[in-house]
Amino acid sequence: EDLSDVDEEEAQQVDRGYDDEDLSDVDDEEDELNDFIVEGDDDGEQQPGMRRRRKKKKHIGGVSDEAMREAQEIFGDVDSFLQRYHDMKARSTGKDQYDLGQEGDELDLSDEDEAEELRAARMERKEQRRLKLVRERIEPDLLAKYGLTDSDEHLRKIDIPERMAVDLDLLDTLSAETLPEASRWIYEQLFGIDSRRTWVRDLVEDGRREVDMLPTDGRNSWDPSDLEGDIANVQGLRAICRVRKSSQIGQWQTNEAAQEALQKAIHEVLKCFYLAKEEVPLVAMYRKERCGELLCCRESDLPSFTTKREVEEQERNSRSHVAYYPEGSVQAKHRRPRRWEVLWAVWENSKRFAKLIRRRQARTTAYEKALEVATSEEETDAVMGC
Repeated sequence: EDLSDVDEEEAQQVDRGYDDEDLSDVDDEEDELNDFIVEGDDDGEQQPGMRRRRKKKKHIGGVSDEAMREAQEIFGDVDSFLQRYHDMKARSTGKDQYDLGQEGDELDLSDEDEAEELRAARMERKEQRRLKLVRERIEPDLLAKYGLTDSDEHLRKIDIPERMAVDLDLLDTLSAETLPEASRWIYEQLFGIDSRRTWVRDLVEDGRREVDMLPTDGRNSWDPSDLEGDIANVQGLRAICRVRKSSQIGQWQTNEAAQEALQKAIHEVLKCFYLAKEEVPLVAMYRKERCGELLCCRESDLPSFTTKREVEEQERNSRSHVAYYPEGSVQAKHRRPRRWEVLWAVWENSKRFAKLIRRRQARTTAYEKALEVATSEEETDAVMGC
């Protein structure tokens, strides 16, 4: 068959108004011929019988246009449905607010506060209906991928640290009423006389920590032998506690004031965790007055301190011959990053206690239901004996 006849036949089909979809039998190889530039006459007009130039559609390499169209029909366009989701999620504006105002006026409420609450409730219901409609039209996998599920929205509203959001159920288990019991249980597990020897217990018994306040065992001042550099007054300064000797560890364990202060510190830290929803690093850095001995750390984590040689150098360089930092004090250049291992141990044990509380609650509920369905005294006695 002559090629000129084929070109003439295709040109007649185009002139008759055939669409691209009507030529579905044409192979992809023939589409490359459509990119040839057809020159017109001097006036720029196209001559009869000549082929029109068609722009080649952009598509992903290896994926045909038909496959892309089918994919968009099934899954939709990601950018478009995300934009649609945020638009629908936004609170009503313009006409919607006008309509809500009209509805509030129809109620003819004399109390403006009550009318405003009703309008806010209606706006919230409209927003929930919009969100529900959008989520029904979008694939669940895409909603989860882009953080648009109900659980993601709940996490955004409560606004808590991400690491705590993983244990959200456990955070709701402990309340202000159960925290005293939790603090006693954690104290017995980590620092009690009958508790097993762990590195956390060793760290607290050794007593290495940075201090900037009075002792937690009830004394009004530090003994010079307690701190590096024999500092007695740490007001406005930071110092390092010396390691306790064996005899001092025994005295510390039998000191009721020191043990009560340690248990109180656990209780205060738990309040930061479960009531204020604050993480371990934040508590360690900005709630030091509540932590007490729980800030004890390894020797490698402790900052260095001002030595006697540095004090002499300060005195030589100072015109007034007064040292800015006394021996044993911690300067900014001495600071080191710390791991706060004792606080993390308290956090992990608090989660263990929360799990025990949930088991106890589930067991109590099961016993109560068993007592309700008991039909004889023998069954009741058997349940009560458990």
